[in-house]
Amino acid sequence: MPVAPKPHRGDQEEEGADVALITQKFWRNRLGSDPNVIGRTVQLNQTPHQIVGVMRTEFEQPVPYPTSCSPQAWAAASPLLFLRTLLRFEPDIRNAKLHLAPAVPDWIGTLRLDNIPLMGGQLAVEVEGEIVRTLHVPEGLTIVSDPRLATR
Repeated sequence: MPVAPKPHRGDQEEEGADVALITQKFWRNRLGSDPNVIGRTVQLNQTPHQIVGVMRTEFEQPVPYPTSCSPQAWAAASPLLFLRTLLRFEPDIRNAKLHLAPAVPDWIGTLRLDNIPLMGGQLAVEVEGEIVRTLHVPEGLTIVSDPRLATR
């Protein structure tokens, strides 16, 4: 059984480099189970990537490259996901509802969302703590102040 590489530390990355988390299978078959692969550069889709880790388990099928290795997409989506989580912002377009049950910490203060495209119109709201002030709601959309229940 090959010896797994040492864990990655964030300070080992080259600034501005694309990074890759590789599978055990790739590590074994393409890199010969080299325990010193962390920090090494490999070509993936004609782009150099610095290896930052080897996954502990294998997946049956690989995740497509643009989805699995796009740190730029992750970074761009993170603030929106954080905001959506704080606001418990869950559109239910099929039922013409928007569940908006914020849990915004006091230290954040007032959040204002403008020009959010929804149901062919634009939504604008201000949120402070658990209080929502509607500034503009698209025609036909109902705002529900309870979190949306999980569906199966």
